[in-house]
Amino acid sequence: GDETVKRQRPYDHADHGTITPEARAFLEETLTELTGEETPADLAPSLITSYQRLTLGAHEAGERATLDLAVELRAMDGRHVELRDDVGLVETKTGEGRGRLDEELRPAGCEPISISKYRLGIGLLLAEDPDSASVESLRSCFVAA
Repeated sequence: GDETVKRQRPYDHADHGTITPEARAFLEETLTELTGEETPADLAPSLITSYQRLTLGAHEAGERATLDLAVELRAMDGRHVELRDDVGLVETKTGEGRGRLDEELRPAGCEPISISKYRLGIGLLLAEDPDSASVESLRSCFVAA
């Protein structure tokens, strides 16, 4: 199926927005392992995403939710957009996608949508992304900063 594979390594805050030699080696090893192909030589940072996150967890049923506020998407040339102050991104995480929070959000007018903050940033700042309908549906939630 469509499973997301996440790998991470410690990264010094001072190196944010760069690819250090150690990071490049990590990328080359990981991408080769996952795709069987060599890493492109011109691989470079393209987007910086920052946000404040609140995580909630229920005692029963393993339900979790994250709330992202103050989302900022910044291209490497300095252009950026920010999530409006009156908007938050809520991600619910349950076994079947039918948790108590999901049941409370729908009547409040919160419709579920699948998004990637990275793809959203690319679509809003760098290139058209024809496969990401969420860019257009969420465009009004962001303001140029």
